[in-house]
Amino acid sequence: MSTPTYTLADIIQGGINFFVNMFGEIMTVLQENVSAIATLVVLGGIAFAIWRWGRRLFSQLSGMLRAIF
Repeated sequence: MSTPTYTLADIIQGGINFFVNMFGEIMTVLQENVSAIATLVVLGGIAFAIWRWGRRLFSQLSGMLRAIF
């Protein structure tokens, strides 16, 4: 029984095929879940805006309360 001989071209082609297939699978998963991803991005933006606005509001209120008391 002889061992198969691999050329540099075979190894490079195998690596390229691996990355192309991996990229295709990632794109398929993203395509199937694009609605959930978009929802997470929008809700994350809204949560960040509320956090930032609330932090600014509460810091101003606490400053006013410190000045009063």
